[in-house]
Amino acid sequence: MQSLFRSTLLTWATSSLLATQVHAHARPRGCGPTLERDVVVVGGGSGGTYAAVGIAAQGKSVAVIEIENRLGGNVATYTDPGTNQTTDYGVILYSNTSTARNYFAHLGVPIGPYEGYFPNGSTKYLDYTNGNELPYPVVGNVTAAQEIYLQQMQRYGDLFSAPGYFLPDPVPEDLLLPWGEWLEKYNATAMAYQVFYEQAGNALELPTLYIMKYFSVVTFTTGRLYTVNRGNQIIYNTAYDKLGGAANVLLESHIQRVTRSEQGVELAVKRPCGVQTVRAKKLVIAIRPRHADLAPWLDLRPDEARLTRQFAHINTWTCILNGTGLPLDTGYQLVDPTREAGIPPLPETLGISQSGIADVEARAFWWSTAADITPAKAASLLLRTAYFVQGAQNVSSPAGQRPTVNGLLAHAPYLLHVSSDAVAAGFYRELNGLQGRHSTFWTGSAWESESSEAIWRFTEQIMLPALMASLG
Repeated sequence: MQSLFRSTLLTWATSSLLATQVHAHARPRGCGPTLERDVVVVGGGSGGTYAAVGIAAQGKSVAVIEIENRLGGNVATYTDPGTNQTTDYGVILYSNTSTARNYFAHLGVPIGPYEGYFPNGSTKYLDYTNGNELPYPVVGNVTAAQEIYLQQMQRYGDLFSAPGYFLPDPVPEDLLLPWGEWLEKYNATAMAYQVFYEQAGNALELPTLYIMKYFSVVTFTTGRLYTVNRGNQIIYNTAYDKLGGAANVLLESHIQRVTRSEQGVELAVKRPCGVQTVRAKKLVIAIRPRHADLAPWLDLRPDEARLTRQFAHINTWTCILNGTGLPLDTGYQLVDPTREAGIPPLPETLGISQSGIADVEARAFWWSTAADITPAKAASLLLRTAYFVQGAQNVSSPAGQRPTVNGLLAHAPYLLHVSSDAVAAGFYRELNGLQGRHSTFWTGSAWESESSEAIWRFTEQIMLPALMASLG
C-alpha cells in the first residue's frame, strides 16, 4: 500500500530549540466561538498525532484535544542542564519501515539507525536477591529458541505482522495459551527474558497472541530508527507546528462531555481559557479505551461499555537516573537465576541503561508492576533498586551527589489485554465492529500493539481509509 505521506513529502528546517525542548506554548487569551472541524481527535500521543497529521495531509480540517501540555504521549526526552544534550527514556526506537521513514520525512525530522545508548557499551546481569553477577539471564540457546518461535509464528502467515487484531474463528488454541506454557510446549523458554525486558511486565502470563503481536516477524526482520539528536520530542513538536499550533491543537484540555449521533459529534472542552464547544463530523478516539477513562465524558453505548470494561493492564514507570557513580558505558538488568526463564517476580526493575549522554550520567530506568501505585511509591522503589545495584557493584556516588530520579513518568495503563476466554468468544471481532459507528473511529495500542510504528501502520491502513471514506 502506498504510504499516506509519500505524495506529500516535505523537507524543511527546524530550530535547535524545537529539537530539544517542549514548546513553550502561549496560553490563549480567550477560547473564542465554537470550534468546527471535519474531525476531532481525542489524544495527542503516537496514534492520535499520526492520525491528525494524516487527516490534514488529505485536506480535511482537524483539531486535537490533549490533556497534557505537549503532544507525544509516552515519549519522554531528557535534556541535560549542563550540556543541553538530549536522550530518550520513554519511547526509544522505531521499526525501520517505509511507514516510519515516510512519516519522518513528511515532518522533516532527521533520523538514523539506532546504535545503542552508549557506543560499545555493555550490560551486566545481576541476581535480583543478592546482586551477584551472572554470565547471562538464562541457561539455553536463545538463538535456537527464537528460530522455534519464528517458525511457529509463520504458521499463521501475516496474521501478526499485518495491522490490527483480525483473528481467525475459531482462534487457534496455541494463541490462547499463557505464553509461559507455550514456551514450555515448544521448548523455547530461553527467549523469554528478552521479551520480558523489551515488552515489560507479566509476559509469561499473557495469552501468546499478544506476544506474537508485539514481537512479530517485523521485529526480527527490520532494523531500528532513532532521531539523530536522540530526542524524540522533536517529532511531536514538529507535528504541533504542522497542524497549525494552538489554532488546532488544544493542549491542557479536558473533555467534559461528548454527544454523538450519525450526523456528527459535539464536545464540551475545558481549556485554560474556559469551556469551549467543539463540533465535528467525525470523532477519533486515540487514547487507551478503558471504561474507567471513557465513562466520565463519553456517551458510551452498551456494547462499547461492555467491551471496554474487559481490558486489563499493567503499569510501567520510567525515569532518568543520575548520580550513582556507576560506569557510564554499563547497563544493569536483574535476573532470577532460580527460574528457567530468568524473569524476576513483579514488581521489579526491568533495567538500568547505559548513560544516554556522553560524559554525563543520564540513564533510562524502567520499573514494572501489576499494581497501581503512586508516583512517590514508584520513585521509592526505583531508588531502592539504584542503591541495591550501587552496593552490589561496590560503587559510591560522586562527591556531593546521590542517586536521583528525574522526570518520573507513568506508562499506565500499559499493554491493554483481555482474557483468553474473551478472545476465543470473539472480543476482537466485536471491538473491530465499533469502527465508524456513532460517527466514531478508534486507533492506538489497544487496537494494535505498544509499537509506535505498528500503531502508525494500523492508523494508515485500517482506520484512516474508513474515516476518509465516511467524510466523502
